[in-house]
Amino acid sequence: MEVNSFFTPIWLIVLASFAVASTTGATGNVFTYPKESLACKEYDGIILDCSYRKLTGVPTFNSNYTKTLDLNYNSLKTITDRPFRNLLSLRYLYLADNQISVINNDAFYGLSQLESLYLQNNVNYLHIIGAPFEQTPSLVQLDLSNNRIHDLSSTTFNGLWNLQTLDLSHNLIQTMPGGIFNHLQHLRLLDLSENFMKIIPSHAIASLHSLRTFDMNWSLITLPYFGQEFSTLHNLTEIMFAVSNDSVPTILTEDTFRHLGDTQLKHLVFVFPWNAVIDKEIFNPLKYISDLEITGTADSILALQSLNTELENLTLDDLSLTTINATTFIPMWNLKSLKILGKRYKLEQSLQRIEDASFQWFPSLKELSLKGNQLEYIDMNAFAGLNQLDKLDLSENSLATLPVAALTQIF
Repeated sequence: MEVNSFFTPIWLIVLASFAVASTTGATGNVFTYPKESLACKEYDGIILDCSYRKLTGVPTFNSNYTKTLDLNYNSLKTITDRPFRNLLSLRYLYLADNQISVINNDAFYGLSQLESLYLQNNVNYLHIIGAPFEQTPSLVQLDLSNNRIHDLSSTTFNGLWNLQTLDLSHNLIQTMPGGIFNHLQHLRLLDLSENFMKIIPSHAIASLHSLRTFDMNWSLITLPYFGQEFSTLHNLTEIMFAVSNDSVPTILTEDTFRHLGDTQLKHLVFVFPWNAVIDKEIFNPLKYISDLEITGTADSILALQSLNTELENLTLDDLSLTTINATTFIPMWNLKSLKILGKRYKLEQSLQRIEDASFQWFPSLKELSLKGNQLEYIDMNAFAGLNQLDKLDLSENSLATLPVAALTQIF
């Protein structure tokens, strides 16, 4: 942890004849910790740094002033009942990168003022007993990512009325019990990316009326359908979502996004499987979309015709698109940024040729990135009409020479 140089280090009093040692801070706070571990450091009377201290258990703390406690990078295995009961003013608690496998029901007793709790990267199949977060009603941010969490109960997040950010990414979650998020009335960001859920847990998020960002990227989704429950999430503005690749082609119908039509969705990141069959009307319900990122299949370009709104930013990634010409795109008069990125694994399917007037439909374009493709040919009139362009990225391609003739169209 980085701290300002004017912080005053604590005075250390080591009682070598006892099984534990005590440290008294400059403010008079007393901290008791195992003899075999290193003493914690106190800064300015409000920050207590116990990271990298070889701790196997939570030390005993007695402090009315500590606002931040850092226990990152130790060897904690269990958060027992009430270890923080004397830290009544604590606002920030860091428990990341330990070996925590159990959090008891009363683990956070006394932390009624806690605002941020970081529990990520405890990779020992974390098990949460009861409803430990009921003791932290002021919590705004909770990070439980990368903990190999397999199961959550309907009461796990009870009492978190003020929570705004919940990160459950990089776990082993397969299902979400109904009612699990009922108390999260102010949640704005929910990250469920990189889990093992095959369907979108529409029933679980129905109560999240303040939700703005929903991330389910790379969660092995095989049934890409946003249920009726999404129609009540009127504040939803951003979704990140990926459909799992499968030997059987995934059929994405015009109903895929039907219940998102009543939301304020503006930013959609959608990863299609390589063999997806995409209905050309799939984007029709998205009335407010302005920022679209698509990965996976060139067929998705045809579906852009169903948009009822004017895009401002479009990213096409890994699409098996080898040639662009004047008929590839539909007019997008307000498009400001276009990124066509190459395939990472099958380079021969990356973009190789740009024909005459390929970007004529984008008169407002300011940024064009063709990075990471296999471009060999650019027509001298390829960039005709891009009078507003400020940035052109042709890096990481196979061009033998700079296409000077084409560049004179824009510079």
